[in-house]
Amino acid sequence: MVKFKKGDKIFLKKMYYPFPKGSEGRVLDVNEENQLLNVQLKKVDKEDPESGIFIHPFDFFSKKKIAA
Repeated sequence: MVKFKKGDKIFLKKMYYPFPKGSEGRVLDVNEENQLLNVQLKKVDKEDPESGIFIHPFDFFSKKKIAA
């Protein structure tokens, strides 16, 4: 299993509306126990800076670039 750590660059493995598959982001926090990542994807909405922050299971993300 891929190990994630705070500050890692990550990429979405599948679309998570409104972010397309392959969207780039970074890890804000890691919850090893529950296999969850708190991530922030690159900004989509300049009016809402929180728009790209969410928590999802490890298997939604890859450390390798993904073609959209």
